[in-house]
Amino acid sequence: MQSVEFIEAAYQTLIEFDLRRSFYNAGQRFEIHTYAGKQENALGYDLEALALVPLFLQLKVADLYPTFSKSPLQAARRKLRIADAPGCYAFPLHPDKKSARYKQHNLLAALHSNGNYSRYVAPLFHTKSDLERYKYSFREPFWGPSAAGLWDAGWYYWRDYLSFDHSISIVPHRQVADPTTVSHHYTYSLKKHVCFHSEPERAEDGKSFVESVYEELTRAQSAEPISLAAINTKIIAALEQIEEDGDLAERFHEGQSPRRQYFILANRLKRTFNIDCVLVSARG
Repeated sequence: MQSVEFIEAAYQTLIEFDLRRSFYNAGQRFEIHTYAGKQENALGYDLEALALVPLFLQLKVADLYPTFSKSPLQAARRKLRIADAPGCYAFPLHPDKKSARYKQHNLLAALHSNGNYSRYVAPLFHTKSDLERYKYSFREPFWGPSAAGLWDAGWYYWRDYLSFDHSISIVPHRQVADPTTVSHHYTYSLKKHVCFHSEPERAEDGKSFVESVYEELTRAQSAEPISLAAINTKIIAALEQIEEDGDLAERFHEGQSPRRQYFILANRLKRTFNIDCVLVSARG
């Protein structure tokens, strides 16, 4: 095992800085509140960003278990046929000493179950040198699968999926009834294969469908806006490949606006794959 070289407070500074820069550059009003100790234990999260869509984040740091590790966590991932390179990261659920239950996790999971944006956020690195490098990389988090804007008679910002260049966001996928005598962890890899332990189960199976569709667009890092027509073409191609439906593009009415086509396709993704794609703010 390679232990993480920095404390959670130092990592929190990085996340706060990235979020503040992102909201400021987008011209949006926001507030960030942080909690610790009794407050954090009572709420289930340690960072709250109050913006158009409130964010409830529980920040974690994680140790690296190399591929060759004999750790039970790494062995469990191998049994699930997950190939990790150079290994997997892991963090434990926080035990509540007073109740001897996983109170913090269950509060975070309850927020998610009630439709709130609650996530664990953990680094895809473990060294102090990487932490310092990311502090000065000036890479903002992006919202949804594309770091660029969506263009249709104005700038739009995707507010479906929060993603950091250096970290992973993990859904608290279910509540835990076990007492704290049973140890629970989340493990994850650079490819974002997430597992939940002690009895290992896949929690998130790699990159999301939407994230994969737009991967090449996020790599472009172009200052030019990406047209909604181009976005629609990508979604259509992915849907046709998955559903073996080669006539999807022909079903749109002639003269239909790219924005209208986008919302039709977004509805198709939600109905078929339960994937939310929502444009929620704009610049004129």
